[in-house]
Amino acid sequence: MHEPLALVALAVAVVGYALVSRRLSTTPVSGPIVFVAAGLLLGPTGLDLIRPNEDKELIRAVLEIALVLVLFTDAMTIQSAALRRRTSCRSGSSRSGCPSR
Repeated sequence: MHEPLALVALAVAVVGYALVSRRLSTTPVSGPIVFVAAGLLLGPTGLDLIRPNEDKELIRAVLEIALVLVLFTDAMTIQSAALRRRTSCRSGSSRSGCPSR
């Protein structure tokens, strides 16, 4: 089992993504693409540091951390003022999703 080395490699991938996520936002490369590439590199198709049949708990923990990071960095790009303008329901509004009066 390669768990200690795999854990270090996954931690480097997660921290590395956290450090460069803002720079990646201006490129077509998204968070999920980065983590899929890291999985391919570290998994059985690459360096074989992570073995899906043996490291299930490790994989689950890393997936949860990656999901939190991806959702958090995506949420940081929302401009709250523009969101409020787009979703406001004024009286007489005929937009779908707005309550009728």
